[in-house]
Amino acid sequence: MPVFEFRCQACEATHEVIVLPSEERPDVCPDCGGELKRLWSRVGVQLVGWGFSRTDGYLGGRKPSANFKALRDKASELFD
Repeated sequence: MPVFEFRCQACEATHEVIVLPSEERPDVCPDCGGELKRLWSRVGVQLVGWGFSRTDGYLGGRKPSANFKALRDKASELFD
C-alpha cells in the first residue's frame, strides 16, 4: 500500500496519506486548509534472488558461477 508524506506550507504539520493510483493526491491541509507539499521519504526495499541472498556467502571461497542448478541445490541443502 503506497503511503506518502505531506507537509503543510502554512502550519508545517506532517500528514501520512494512502494514495492509490486511481485517486488524486491531497493538496489541502486537513488542519488549517493550507497548501500541502509532498515530502520525499525512505522506502523499504529487499533484493531477492541469486546474488542478493544472505546465504550466498556459504557457497565457498570462489564467486558463484552461472550454474544456477548447482547454486539452487546447495541453497536448499543449507536450508534443510
